[in-house]
Amino acid sequence: MDVSRSEDKFLYAGKTNAVTEYNPKTAPFATVSAPRVVEFYSPMCPACVAFSSHYMKMAENTKKLYPDIQFFGVSCDTYEKVCHEYGVEGYPTLHFFKAEDGPTSKGIEREFDDKEARDKSTPRKIAALVNVQFHETLGNETTKSEKVGMDDGRPSVLGKDSSGYKRKQQYLELFEAAKANVNLSPEEFGAELRKTERNQASAYGEMTKGMKQNTPGTREFLDREKSFQTRIELSKTKNNQPATTQSTAGKKNFPYSKDVTKPKWFRANKKMSEEEELILDTTLSLYVSLESGISMGITDVTSKSAMKQWLNLLSVSLPPEWNIHKLIDFLKDNFEHATESKKSFKEMLKKYHLNRKGWSRSCQNKELNSAGFSCGFWKLIHVITLGIAEQRGGHNLIISGMMHPKTLVFSPALAADTIRNYIDKFFTCKPCRDHFLATYDDCKNNQRCKRLTHDENTNDPSDWKELAMYFWEVHNDVSVRLVGERIQSTYTHGVRNNPTTKDEVAVIFPDIRSCILCFENDGTWNKAEVFGFLERTYWPDSQIDPLTDMLLTFDGESKSGLGMLFLAAILTVWFVFRIIRKQSLLIHHSLVAARQVVLRKSRTL
Repeated sequence: MDVSRSEDKFLYAGKTNAVTEYNPKTAPFATVSAPRVVEFYSPMCPACVAFSSHYMKMAENTKKLYPDIQFFGVSCDTYEKVCHEYGVEGYPTLHFFKAEDGPTSKGIEREFDDKEARDKSTPRKIAALVNVQFHETLGNETTKSEKVGMDDGRPSVLGKDSSGYKRKQQYLELFEAAKANVNLSPEEFGAELRKTERNQASAYGEMTKGMKQNTPGTREFLDREKSFQTRIELSKTKNNQPATTQSTAGKKNFPYSKDVTKPKWFRANKKMSEEEELILDTTLSLYVSLESGISMGITDVTSKSAMKQWLNLLSVSLPPEWNIHKLIDFLKDNFEHATESKKSFKEMLKKYHLNRKGWSRSCQNKELNSAGFSCGFWKLIHVITLGIAEQRGGHNLIISGMMHPKTLVFSPALAADTIRNYIDKFFTCKPCRDHFLATYDDCKNNQRCKRLTHDENTNDPSDWKELAMYFWEVHNDVSVRLVGERIQSTYTHGVRNNPTTKDEVAVIFPDIRSCILCFENDGTWNKAEVFGFLERTYWPDSQIDPLTDMLLTFDGESKSGLGMLFLAAILTVWFVFRIIRKQSLLIHHSLVAARQVVLRKSRTL
């Protein structure tokens, strides 16, 4: 499935003369008798998109001094076989070839980060790698700006204590500025924040309403079941479906599913609701990660194990009414055949074709040139981690009869390890993967090993909430790191810029406007309110909203429907009108011609 637009399939086509987009017919790189640099990339990879400007600058700087060195870019989404032949296992990957290297040479693989790509000494390093003689003397002086690194001694907003943030005073500067921008008087602002002092520790240790709605035996669960059945009957009547007394028991026997990837024709171009955007973005990013991740291999034992555990995790953590479960269950039921080869896995993916080709507007960031994958994948992570809390790792699904009694139940720690192993084996963005693994594998980071329990039978709601809170902190850590790297890649009067506290906090979510109760009086986080914010944002209400009835697809629903008959009727009327109109014009022209003949004859007489 190709979810990108045609203009998004390549990063360099039409953007620069310094880098040539690979084309096997018009721009091959393997048979070129010249020193050359080749970048293997994926246009869906955020790190590749971010590195593209640095790669173009590196090519421009190098070609000024060594014009014989050529630079190529190869889209592995378009030319997957070529990338496989060169052993590419992640993006971006740089290979360096000497002029005498023939078509069978794999060249030399070496990494250049964005800072090194723009460094003055880089052209000489590249020349050495491709065996080009130095013919230009470069200065060895290092400017003040080049000495500035990521760690400049200034305390970061994000830290590594138990809450994921450093001492309170490090946040106060930004917190005070944020308060000034909120349209509340100081008294009103203080009153709002004092609401958060109501037994925060107790609230975090209690189940939320959403968690209760998914826990069999609670009053909220029974009320949801009753409301659920009522909405099902109303919706089925509205869609001309027979009434049923079927309960929600049995995930595979759900009487309906929510699917936005195959929109009904009259809603395809309408603005999507927040729930539609959430389902669409997570579904597309999951599909793309499966499709592209297979290029890293699926037949070895560790990869198979990581994939199998990932599918099991998705099965118990994603909302059971989402249509994506059909693909997940299909892969689980045919796992051995699917993992026989990359080809067999991709063939099975194609059976679940997605009609929508792009992510929602909420995941489109033109400023960062984002294709939406990263945004959608983070949404997927948040949905999964919240689902573990909502379903208690799968216990609730088993007790309610939706899942088999022998279904694997995930502890918070096991769920986190499963996400980690999937990213390790199937995430093609190398910098993203390496940064995540380095953070995750160090227990000191965000106190992961102390916070996430291995007990899948814990009855403490706070234990189940910690998984979602941990990945929320990781997400913010990543956002702060990326904004720092982006700002440090820019210069003012020849001096490298550094991110300020304001820059870092600007990318942290939630901000004070979207969740004022998420902040304590001193600017620190209220964990109970933050979890509530995540739940409202990434875990849709379990009841059927009348406004989202259009998302429902009922089992046995006619594929033709009255909508298609109505469309056919409109087309028929239009076609008949065109014929009649055309005939009317012919009659009119004939009458005009006859009149002209009569006039000419009358004049001759």
